[in-house]
Parts: sequence; structure tokens; C-alpha cells
Amino acid sequence: MFNGVNILYTTDNNGVSMLSVSLYSLLRVKKPESIYYIHIAYLGLNERDIRQLNKIVEYFHNVKIYYYECQSYVDQYGLDKIFQKEKNVLKLHWPPAMYLYLISPLYLPLSVDHIIYLDIDILVLTDLSNLYRNNRLITTFMGVREWSIIPWIKRQNKYYIQHKKNMESYNDAVYTGFNDGKANKYDNYINSGMLLINLERLKKVNYQEVFNLARVHYWPDQDVLCSYFANDILTLPIWDNFCIHYFYDELLEQNVKNAGITTEQVENFEKYANIVHISTRPKPNVLFNAQAYEIIKKYFTDFESYYNIFTYTNEQLDKLIVNYSKQEQTFLKKRLDEYRIALYARAQKTRLYERVFYIWGQLWNAMVRKGLIKYKNISSLIS
Repeated sequence: MFNGVNILYTTDNNGVSMLSVSLYSLLRVKKPESIYYIHIAYLGLNERDIRQLNKIVEYFHNVKIYYYECQSYVDQYGLDKIFQKEKNVLKLHWPPAMYLYLISPLYLPLSVDHIIYLDIDILVLTDLSNLYRNNRLITTFMGVREWSIIPWIKRQNKYYIQHKKNMESYNDAVYTGFNDGKANKYDNYINSGMLLINLERLKKVNYQEVFNLARVHYWPDQDVLCSYFANDILTLPIWDNFCIHYFYDELLEQNVKNAGITTEQVENFEKYANIVHISTRPKPNVLFNAQAYEIIKKYFTDFESYYNIFTYTNEQLDKLIVNYSKQEQTFLKKRLDEYRIALYARAQKTRLYERVFYIWGQLWNAMVRKGLIKYKNISSLIS
């Protein structure tokens, strides 16, 4: 039944906007003869959210979509309580939906033996049939190495010195082995934004052990993936999950060398990448929330005009918005500052964030033009 390309997304009701763009990017580059089965594991989606996703899928041929409501698994494994104290300390948000791919054999059809998992902040640039069929899954997971691993590990170590008591009741040996680099565990530390998953192997795992370990990690799902399954991972080329945070200015020279690519390839990533991962903040959809919609509707006719605001200097912006309300001025300036932090403080050399953001916005605009998303519904799509 599921003999085509099986693709898994996991989300909650706050992720529908990002998921919509990712799904559209996936399907618009699908070859006509390719058959895709889209599997959505979700928490909290309502009928309107599902209609929105169905409308995108129905626009394309040879695509079917399936939904799996997963609240019972959240309750069973306490996924909403993982890292609860720590996330308050760090002011980070770890939604339970991020863990659902780790238990995917529990809800996916038995006839699906392997699957491509995609984060909702993924943009797909090519047909994924070759990725799905041409990689022999002899391990539970395949993914692209996390080239920024050393800076993150340093941050984690500092964090766990402060919060080591949280580790006492869990398997210190597994985590210690991951942290000190034994058995080449750094080499197998992959980014969890795109994964090839062998469901036959994953179904044999003790999921409670996995989630117990998740409670002691900094990046819960990715860290536990790469520590628990450290000897059960193979890596893929960087172009199968081109994460833009790998190439921030301070990491550019080091990671270009590490990844075996060139700066020219980074600057022209659209020619090389199969998948682009918007692995940084702010996410593009912060500019399309309910408040942003009111401003778009009032002052701008399309994405191009709205996008151009974020290339303005403060002086240019002040002149443009002089007749806006104070609330609207504050909103736009705040968004501009967030965008500039991402662009100029992190990726000025390659302008990666700016270009990926622009691609995301163009995809959103294309869906609007095709009637797949209506501007009057933006406020309902994005929290």
C-alpha cells in the first residue's frame, strides 16, 4: 500500500504555518511520476488546520496524506514534562511534538518499514525519491552531521555542571560517553531536522529508556538521538540537510573545510542542496502572525513590498511608518531588529539567512496566489 516515498512531519497547532510552507516546498518539486505518502503526527490540530493542509496536498497529483493524533503517547511517556524545570531556567520552549518521531513505529502503519522525517522548518529543493530509495538503511538512523557540535557541547557541559543533580537518577555512563567523545560519538552526532528512519529497528527500542535519557540533555530530542543511538547512526552528505547555522560568519571557514565543500557552494546553495534547514531564529513566520497580518492588510499588497521593509535602515523605516500607530511602529521595529540580528550578527558574509528567508516568503506568496492560503486566514494559521 505504501510503496511510494513515505515522509513524516510532527507538529502541534503552533506549527501549521511553518508546516504549510515546508509541505508546499516538498510537493512543488516532486516529479510527476513520484508517489508521496505524507504522514502527520500531531498534537492539538483542529479541523481548520487539517483542511488547510489537505488543500495544499490536493493541489498536487500522486500524493496522499494521513494524520495521527498522538496526545495519548504524550500522556503515557510524560513528554510534556520532559525538561520542564530546565526549560524555565533557560527560557526555552521544547514542545512535546518534537519527540514524536522517536516513537513513530507506535502509530505508523506496519507496512511502512522506513521513512524520511522532516522538521517543519525544512525547505525541500529537489524530489526526494532518490534519497528515500538509494540509501541502504542498515542502521536505525541516517542524517547529516551536526558540524557545529563542539560549540554546543561546550555550552552543554557548562549547563550540566550547574544542574548535575538532574542526572543522578539516569544513565550517566551513556551521557558521559557522548560528551567525552569516546567511540567517535562526535562523528555520529547528527542534526535531527532530516532523518532517514529504519522503523523495523526503531520498534525494538525501549521508549521509556529513551525519554528518561532525554530529561538530562540540553537539546532533548537531538541529544538523546545521538547518545542513545550513537552506534546505530550513519551520516549523509551535507546537501541532504543544509543547515544555515553551520555557516554563520564565525563558523564559516571552519565548517566549509570540515564539510568538504567550498565557500562558493555555500553562497550558491540553491544549486547544490536537496534540503535547506532554517535552523536558526527568528523563524520567517514571526512576520506573518496575527498582528503582522493586520499591518499587511492595511499597508501592503504582497510579500515583496512587506519583505523590503526589512532591508531598510532605521532612518528609512522611520520615514515610511511615520503615520502608523505607535503599536504598529513598535511591532515593525521589533521584527526588524530580530531580522537584523539573524542577518548581520550571524551571516553577513554569505547572507544565508536573508536569502533563505526570501525563499520562504516567496513560497508563502505563491500559496496565496494559488488560493492555497488566504490572507484572511493568516491570523488563524499562526499563533
